[in-house]
Amino acid sequence: MGWLDRYGVEDGSALLRRLFLYVVLYATLWVVSTGVVDLVKELTDSSVDDSNLPLARALAFLIVGLPAFVAVLVYCHHRLTGDIEERQSLAWSLYLNAALATSLVATMVSVQFVIRAVLDTGSGGEAGLRADHVAAAAVWSAAWAGHWFIWRARHGIRGDIHLAVGTLAGGVALALGLTRLLRIGADDLYRSFGSDAVGRSHSVASWTATALVGAAAWIWYWWFHYRRATRTNLWFVTVVPVGALAGFVAAVLAVAIALNETVVWFVGNPQDTSAQRHFDFVPLAGATLVMVWCRGVITAGHWAAGPAGGRHRDPGDPLDPDRCGARLQPPGRLQPPGRLWA
Repeated sequence: MGWLDRYGVEDGSALLRRLFLYVVLYATLWVVSTGVVDLVKELTDSSVDDSNLPLARALAFLIVGLPAFVAVLVYCHHRLTGDIEERQSLAWSLYLNAALATSLVATMVSVQFVIRAVLDTGSGGEAGLRADHVAAAAVWSAAWAGHWFIWRARHGIRGDIHLAVGTLAGGVALALGLTRLLRIGADDLYRSFGSDAVGRSHSVASWTATALVGAAAWIWYWWFHYRRATRTNLWFVTVVPVGALAGFVAAVLAVAIALNETVVWFVGNPQDTSAQRHFDFVPLAGATLVMVWCRGVITAGHWAAGPAGGRHRDPGDPLDPDRCGARLQPPGRLQPPGRLWA
């Protein structure tokens, strides 16, 4: 029970009650969000089937899920406001981390669809802005903002899972989008040198939207919050194996492919007789190396600028010892016993 005691779990019955409560809250959150998006899709999309089954399912999600979600939400808010053990419980920590992480990913996906549709429309593309994509972006953005700015600010959160997920999701989306955009530009430049290069169809709007969404998430989670947070084991896993090692592996693979294809061209038996077609991997390899180099510089800068250790306290954390009046004075600043209450 030592590990559970840190989260205010006193016995098995309290743990089961809290887990059940927050599982219901999490499930109803998804039910209501899905119901809203499906209802908007059924009412606005003329390409859906004439069957009333999807519309009935969406209405059932809202009729059943919305009252349950509101009731559990009000009860949880009452418990969290009046009970410090509730705010320090394992179940609350798991729920808030999971809700923040999943709502962020859902927001990124839905907003990416919206941005891509706007860019496609502005460039004369056939894809248009769909109402269900806008509804999904609005619903999941509201869910994320409510958990971050209200629940997290008022009741605090234990653990950094949501920060790690946000940092990784934003970083991966940003790196993928920028790498693909660099490849598109490098492909166009490569094909300009001759007519033997293989043409590829690219979606500039799609990868631009991916890069924009990833940049917003990465800046918010990493730059403003996680880079100066407590260097926990999860922090090191996020920065070192995923943030730095993954880029190093990608760079090694790009260099290995380049060396292998070069040796095959000069020594082996290449399948293509055209050098431009044989070396058409150069744009992708070059874009990957550029992104890995940029990522390495950023990671090194963050590593050097971050704190060497210790906890970085969020001023908005209600569970912070400084705000709870539980700050301990260092030994050198303790007053003598006779003047303790002077």
